[in-house]
Amino acid sequence: MSDTRKRNVTTYDYEKNLTDLTVNPSFINGLETVTSLYILNSSEEDQLKVPDAMQKFIKIANHNPESGELPKVELDNYEQSLYILFSLTNYFKYEAEKQGIATTKEVEINTDDLETMQKALSEASDNGNLMETMQELAKTFGDSIKPSS
Repeated sequence: MSDTRKRNVTTYDYEKNLTDLTVNPSFINGLETVTSLYILNSSEEDQLKVPDAMQKFIKIANHNPESGELPKVELDNYEQSLYILFSLTNYFKYEAEKQGIATTKEVEINTDDLETMQKALSEASDNGNLMETMQELAKTFGDSIKPSS
């Protein structure tokens, strides 16, 4: 016969919002990296869901909460996790813009490098080496994208 044990778990009141948070904008780039890794490390089946998932996210974002109805969107577990990453990233970007701590810079990209990257990504997608190829391209071409003076 098994024993019953008790333990404490933390729960949250979803009817309330967190307030007075201070978040460094480096979390934006960090969340973008985590999102990219989440997508790249997922199955090919899940990766193929990303464009449709983004359309669902747009529908959710465009929802008017004052309508009293919830948006009619169903997300599977993969899409739910991706939505959390997507939402946090975009919320932080919105706040950074609103608070004047986001800047736009023009960058120079060598078109030959861009074509090389696109070709390598296409080939990697076909042969299943997408993650390794993206990591290699980041090392190779990371310095070639520089802000203009």
